[in-house]
Amino acid sequence: MSYSIGSILMSVMPGNVEHKYLSIGLVMAAVLPYGLLLPWPYIFFLCIILVSEFFLIKTESQEQSKRKKTVIKTIFMIAGMLFITYYWDQLRINIIGLALFCLVLSLKPLETHSQRDYQVLIVLCYFAVIALLFFDNSFILFSYSSLYIIVLTAFVIMLHFPGESFKNNLISSVRLLIKTAPMVLILFIIFPRLGSPVWHLSSIGSDDSIRKNAQGTSGLSKTLNPGDLNKLSLSQETAFRVKFNKHRPASNELYWRANTFYFTDGKQWLSDYYLKSYFKLQAPAKVNNISKIKTEQLFEYIINQEANQQQWLFTLGTPIELQSISNALAVLSEDNLLLAKEPIQESVQYTQISYAGPRIPGAFNYDQQALLLQALQLPENKRLASKAIALGQQWRKTYPDDKTLLRHALNWFAQKEFYYSRNVPKYLSDPIDEFLFQGKKGYCGHYVTAFAMLMRAAQIPARIVSGYKGGYTSRFGDYLTIKQANAHAWVEVWLSNDGWFRIDPTAVIPIERILEDDLISQLLSEDAEQKKTQQNNVQDKHLNSVDNSAFAIIFKYQVKQYFEYMDYLWDVWIVQYDQSNQYLLLALTGLDKVNIAWLILLLTLLICFAIAVVRITHWKKQTVTLKAVYQQLLKKLQEQGIEIFQNEGPAALRKRLTIVSQDQNEAHNFLQIFALIDEYIELRYNDKGKVLQMKQIIELKKQIAFIFKKNKKKLV
Repeated sequence: MSYSIGSILMSVMPGNVEHKYLSIGLVMAAVLPYGLLLPWPYIFFLCIILVSEFFLIKTESQEQSKRKKTVIKTIFMIAGMLFITYYWDQLRINIIGLALFCLVLSLKPLETHSQRDYQVLIVLCYFAVIALLFFDNSFILFSYSSLYIIVLTAFVIMLHFPGESFKNNLISSVRLLIKTAPMVLILFIIFPRLGSPVWHLSSIGSDDSIRKNAQGTSGLSKTLNPGDLNKLSLSQETAFRVKFNKHRPASNELYWRANTFYFTDGKQWLSDYYLKSYFKLQAPAKVNNISKIKTEQLFEYIINQEANQQQWLFTLGTPIELQSISNALAVLSEDNLLLAKEPIQESVQYTQISYAGPRIPGAFNYDQQALLLQALQLPENKRLASKAIALGQQWRKTYPDDKTLLRHALNWFAQKEFYYSRNVPKYLSDPIDEFLFQGKKGYCGHYVTAFAMLMRAAQIPARIVSGYKGGYTSRFGDYLTIKQANAHAWVEVWLSNDGWFRIDPTAVIPIERILEDDLISQLLSEDAEQKKTQQNNVQDKHLNSVDNSAFAIIFKYQVKQYFEYMDYLWDVWIVQYDQSNQYLLLALTGLDKVNIAWLILLLTLLICFAIAVVRITHWKKQTVTLKAVYQQLLKKLQEQGIEIFQNEGPAALRKRLTIVSQDQNEAHNFLQIFALIDEYIELRYNDKGKVLQMKQIIELKKQIAFIFKKNKKKLV
């Protein structure tokens, strides 16, 4: 009776069950990161599918179980389609396609049985983890994807070489990736870059779906309600990063302009930047008059801005010169907003020079009269903000001078019992009057809408500006990180002899009237120097009573800072490596004069030659004779206590071992040995071709090592 070596090995290897467990775990690890794109209830549903598959593994060979799994797959598929239908209006077309793909991938382990099924599943897992990088190219996700690919490759090696431990498979996987790294780096540097990226897919989808998710992505919006910015005050999502090339402005000058609001109905303020006139910029381009500004008042900086599905580009105060910009075409609006021509679907890097002071000098060559008329508009509904309008008109009669009126207005906010709070009551029917004369508790949105209305009533043109204030200084790099928690709004008023002037009414609120729950939020949103001093005071206060807790918080903060720094470096050196940066790098190395097409052709030939050399060398190392393998088998048998005769052939040896196993009632322990001898006889006396025979000889050698390594107990 002969035994198949494959069937014997399946009984001793970590076989189908272990492989199935690993495959389900790998699928779950591939699906979970899609929570960045897909609704978490849907991801949780996919995890339920995968967990349920664990309980169906042991009965998969039974016919009844196969029918049961077919029914379960059908139920899960229908439920998944219902989930996707429910979220249809909230997702873009390409995200819906990913949702369907994740559903199919989660169901695939239920029908994975053969080697081919595993190969298909592995390819799908590779695709899943790589496809995610088209939507989020952050350093953390890239690191996770790299680790995942290492583990997945180790699983591939385990399927083809079952005798090795998973630890060794991981080591082999890492070695493979290390060998490919130099070639990947070379191709990354010299492969021609297109003017616009073709690999970034987050822009695919209808304009409606993009606008629908815009505020959730950018933090800011085209509309401003007094309570909108409260929602962002605790968000730690990064909006953009800034690196100053020389000196940095004072902390109270870090106002990053994004959008302006002119029209209001008394409750909501609307942005109409898409209706304004624009001046197309071709970097480098000077966009404002700088003759009256001192050199120390100008600041040069580089911004790395995250995708926000909006058109605004952030500027520190007034933009003076746009020196460079990647992945976008810039325009300048008539009220000094720097904008992208199209919504920003991927991270953008741009260098500019700005004036950070409160006064906006040398307004661009547009007729300011049209803007001034818009900046005096009052609600058509006379019942809305009527008390505020009356108060502003009263101030105008009392203070004819604009600057004196402004000082009085700020003192009025400082002296009255106004409180700065993130948790405020909802002012629904008449937001401005209810805030000014009843609640007197609000966030920055409440203060700026009320202040702008008061100024307009006093015949001082005023507009609201939304953007960000301050920033966090990194512990590891000389740059600022501006988060959604830094979202802020302020007012710009027109003074006859000075032009537009920035006024921040929230800055006059005394610190004792900043409520305790909002003190922490404000500290987090302030400049690096003040934040560090105040944070140390808070830490010193708590370290005396809760040392362990404070240490954990500090450690967590430092780790977070480190990963943010790595993400910054990744964005600067990898994500922003575009066509212009490639030309600059090639010019520094002298390769800009070389024909890139010929260089790539030469590199391809070198790669093919290197692969051929490696394969030939590997084949020579693996070359082994069938006789040597048989001698290895005899040596292993001798170590197990089997007596070996010099002139005894393999068939006679097998017959003698059969008698020995029957005498000792240990036939089941010899089944593996019989399978190895049968395999040797087939290879030795049946000519199957040298190439095929060599592969089988090498495989037989590995199987001998595996079986005798597993069975350490002597046979006799």
